[in-house]
Amino acid sequence: MRYTWAWIVFFLAWGIQSGGATATDAPLRGPAAAWVKQPALPSKIGPKGEAAIQLLLQDEQLNFTPNGTEFFLETATRIQTPQGLTALGTLTLPWRPSTDTLTIHKLNIIRDGEVIDVLARQSFTVLRREQNLEYAALDGVLTAALQPEDLRVGDILNLAYTLKRNDPVLKGAIDWTLTALADLPTDHLSLRARWPRKQTPHWKASEALPGAKESRESETVELTLAQNDTQPLIQPTGAPTRFVQRREIQISDFASWAAVSSLMHPLFIRAATLTEQSPLKAEVARLRALSPDPKVQAAAALTLVQDQIRYVFLGLNDGALVPATADETWSRRFGDCKAKTALLLALLHELDITASAVLVNTVDGDGMDARLPALQHFNHVLVRATVDGKDYWLDGTRMGDRTLDRLPIPSFHWGLPLAEKGAMLIPIMPGPLDRPSVTTMVRIDASAGIRPPAPIHVESVFTGIAATGLKQQLANLMPADLQRGLKEYWRKQYDFVDVASVSATYDDAAETETLTMDGMARMDWEYNRYEIDGVGMGYKADLKRIPGPHDDAPYAVAFPTYTRNVETILLPHDGKGFRISDGANIDRTIGATQYRRQTFLTGGTFTVEATRRSLASEFPAKDAPAVQQALRDLNTNTVYVYMPRDYIATPKDIEAQLSHEPKDAGEYTSRGYALMGAQKFTEALADFDKALALDPKMVTAIADRGIAHYWMGQLELAEQDFDRGYAIDPRNAYVFQGRGLVALKREHLKEAVVAFSTSLEIDANNDFTLKYRAQAYAQMKDWDHALADLDAVLHLHPDWLDGYAHRAQIFTVMEATDQALAEARRVVEANPAAATAYITSGTIYRQLGHKDEATRMLTRSLELQPTPVAYTMRAGVRPDADQDGQKADLEAALKLDSRYLPAHQMLGALAMKADNWDAAITAYTFAIAIKPDDSNSLIERGIAYAKEQKTDLASRDFSAARAVAKSPMELNEICWSRAAAGVDLDGALADCEAALAGLPQKPSERFTSAALDSRGFVLLRLNRYDESITSYDGALKIRPDSAMSLFGRGIAHLRNGDQAAGDADIARAKAHDPDVAATFARMGIQP
Repeated sequence: MRYTWAWIVFFLAWGIQSGGATATDAPLRGPAAAWVKQPALPSKIGPKGEAAIQLLLQDEQLNFTPNGTEFFLETATRIQTPQGLTALGTLTLPWRPSTDTLTIHKLNIIRDGEVIDVLARQSFTVLRREQNLEYAALDGVLTAALQPEDLRVGDILNLAYTLKRNDPVLKGAIDWTLTALADLPTDHLSLRARWPRKQTPHWKASEALPGAKESRESETVELTLAQNDTQPLIQPTGAPTRFVQRREIQISDFASWAAVSSLMHPLFIRAATLTEQSPLKAEVARLRALSPDPKVQAAAALTLVQDQIRYVFLGLNDGALVPATADETWSRRFGDCKAKTALLLALLHELDITASAVLVNTVDGDGMDARLPALQHFNHVLVRATVDGKDYWLDGTRMGDRTLDRLPIPSFHWGLPLAEKGAMLIPIMPGPLDRPSVTTMVRIDASAGIRPPAPIHVESVFTGIAATGLKQQLANLMPADLQRGLKEYWRKQYDFVDVASVSATYDDAAETETLTMDGMARMDWEYNRYEIDGVGMGYKADLKRIPGPHDDAPYAVAFPTYTRNVETILLPHDGKGFRISDGANIDRTIGATQYRRQTFLTGGTFTVEATRRSLASEFPAKDAPAVQQALRDLNTNTVYVYMPRDYIATPKDIEAQLSHEPKDAGEYTSRGYALMGAQKFTEALADFDKALALDPKMVTAIADRGIAHYWMGQLELAEQDFDRGYAIDPRNAYVFQGRGLVALKREHLKEAVVAFSTSLEIDANNDFTLKYRAQAYAQMKDWDHALADLDAVLHLHPDWLDGYAHRAQIFTVMEATDQALAEARRVVEANPAAATAYITSGTIYRQLGHKDEATRMLTRSLELQPTPVAYTMRAGVRPDADQDGQKADLEAALKLDSRYLPAHQMLGALAMKADNWDAAITAYTFAIAIKPDDSNSLIERGIAYAKEQKTDLASRDFSAARAVAKSPMELNEICWSRAAAGVDLDGALADCEAALAGLPQKPSERFTSAALDSRGFVLLRLNRYDESITSYDGALKIRPDSAMSLFGRGIAHLRNGDQAAGDADIARAKAHDPDVAATFARMGIQP
């Protein structure tokens, strides 16, 4: 730390501000007065230390007389480094000519025992400028300055002077503090004060200055203290200021705080009294006419003082302690805190509002009650106004206050009201803030994708003194400078944003300053996650203290403070698969500060709100270890939004990635992965090939290329890549993941499980691998392991809604209905704010036949967020008799999205049930316009045409449906739909045969059973009962408990004359599904 005698002298000389006296405007030269006891330099000087300077002597002496106070100071300082030489290269001695006389006794350089008189060849230069003019201060201070010539490292600089001060306001009262530096080693320290015996001042030495003694000789009382080898004081780190270790002796004539109060009271009463012709009386009349409410009048008076009287500190003549009159201040239109307070008091008194001046210390008020009563402790004055029994603190030096209800209680700790008979100190401390002083709201629209720059809007709203202070700063800037300044501010706040536009707006009524910024954000999704800005909690706290005095003192807290940060991100793909990092939500009070953070992921919108609010000004030292650990823990709790591992790149993602050519194999692989996610497999393969051309042994690129081949159905090429990757790295998780996918596709289920399990040994908790291993287990009917894997994924991603549906489906197959229903409840318990979770729950309830619960869940989804999906699904679970409700839901769905395909299709289905073929044709025509290659819509419209005997149109739709069918499964659906409707049965049979013929070598048993069932039903319709029974036999061999196949075969047996076999099959069918007969009846088939 840099120490200069200029600072030391300034501090000591300005222990108190005072009024006018006989003085000089240049420093005098001469010997010290007779009352001074001449100090001697230490006879033994210790070894050179590491500090820049070594204080060898500090001698302070005070002489209190009826004519004022004389302060003598002598110092001797050894310069030990070049830095010390710079520190003492210029000496400055300030004094106020209106009250002070400065006499310089000596300035010597001592070098190797030789004393060099600097003043014999140099003189102090008097600087007559106002040093604090830039701070709106007219203090009348002059400065004597001198740069000692030929000053060298190793020299001792010896200075002595006396400052004589006379302040008429104090009327000869003693009010001073002898002060020694607390953080600089000193070889010898001597403090002395003397006063006439008839005076009885009080004195108090700080605990760091023990040993002060009072003695009496004749008519004089003397206080002395001497110490050798004083070392820097150990401060209790982080303690409130009342525990700061000081070296000082307070000396005061004031018997009580009431004496200080009564001394200053008449000064403000006189200053606040208006003359008969005062122009302020017209202002008072105007204020009174504004409203009969004294709160409104008081607020208007405060606004007048703040807005029309600019602040200028007046320290000239009596101005240091005596306020200018209200009329003088109004005429000048400037004034300091005393003048503004007097003016405000004058207005309030004229308005019959109770008000008084209150002295405060804005910096060092904590611990005021433990000090000796003295005027020197205060540096500011404000007004306490009382309206309807409530106190309000009015500060004329503030700006922008408009209503009393928004005025803060200042955190000055203590204040001294001025009263005729005096008053005692009163506490002045606010409670916790009830509104944030700063609220920052960030909105990023990343809905187009994670790669392209995202539009960002940021808004920071400042309130209270933060708002008015900012308004003042910005008002002084030219428009062009304001724009440049704001843009630079936002760039520093958000270095990942290209700032486009900025603004600053002050709302006078709300007393808020709002800064806004719009631009484009370059979001960093490295490691598949995005870190949220501005919502971090805690910090790397260090609350350890060096053992020493008051090491058990409480820790200070910035109080009152309250900040709020909100960030909203619109995510691509409606947020599907995105998740929030664990432990993001916080609600803790640590070290008298409340930390709260809540995160939400609803649909495609992520929101986080974080607040930090101090609740008290300090906390006990015994809590420090726990507070330190808790704050450090919070500091590491970062909020991330994680993208899904199987994130599918959006068109804008692809566009952004293709806009620049990758530089290395890693970038090619990354882009290829994104292209693969967007199902642009050919382009992805090209990037993987380029990556491998640069780095042939990059296993990630090899494995990703293999997976691209897998998605394209090129299983042999995929296997070749996985084998090649394995040869390079036999423990690569993605190689085994790919092998598992190929094995699963080929229905080599055990092999798939082994491969997926090996992958998970390497990359535990990979949700993609867990999902596919669960699928393999399910196809093996290993329900327990399938459920366990699905549960593991849900633990990682509670918002993976399909996982609950898959578990419910497995429980249904296991005939564990209660557990399946539990999944319907679990999904909404885990995602209570997600509308889509209630849709999933409703789907599970519908599949289990609990239509009332399904309706309730879908209704709740609509309450959270109306969607066409929920409306359409609710229409589907309504009773068939509630046609009005069904239509209303579908119309609501189409109002939200007129091109929502399932709603048009369901309207067509409702019309088909009512045999309203024209309406059905209209609905399906809309559906086909939305998706021309939808085979289901084409088939259903074809059936409607057939029912109207429009054979050509029906045939055209059936042919179109078959033409767009891309798989045996779609052909089976076409077959079944026509068979169920009883139209074009020959064509339906052909479709079923084609579906069965197109099955892979090892088809899914479930699908094979379904295709055989469809063919059996068509043959039943065609009255080809033997063939029908044969086809049903094949289906039932695969799925023996299929109610539909059993009932169909039973009908075939009955119609073929085998009553016993028919009755047996029908009975078994009803045992598995009591509604199966009704299902066949709706298709016109009955026993």
